[in-house]
Amino acid sequence: MACGYQAFFIQVTPSCSVLPMGAAAVCVSLFLLGGTLRRRIGGALAALTLMAAGNLPRLVAVIRVGGAAGVPTMVAFHDWVGTVFSYVLLFTTVVFLIATRLPGRKARR
Repeated sequence: MACGYQAFFIQVTPSCSVLPMGAAAVCVSLFLLGGTLRRRIGGALAALTLMAAGNLPRLVAVIRVGGAAGVPTMVAFHDWVGTVFSYVLLFTTVVFLIATRLPGRKARR
């Protein structure tokens, strides 16, 4: 390859995707948090959207690290930093879901 870049092969597996974390957030919205069915489904869709949008920077970071530091560093970054990032994203999404389900100030009175 030109310019000294090291070629690497990217294989997307189920563990790479946002699917497990998205499924967890959807289950929280549908089964753990209260509200009408419409609010639960809306929360599940919002959770999937947040998880998918939040996963894009993680994937870009993994590819950039791989391009800059090589394949072994990319694999370590994907496995460790990517996992931590996914859990932080899940936590943030669940907090968002809880915050949107809390009653407003007028409803509390």
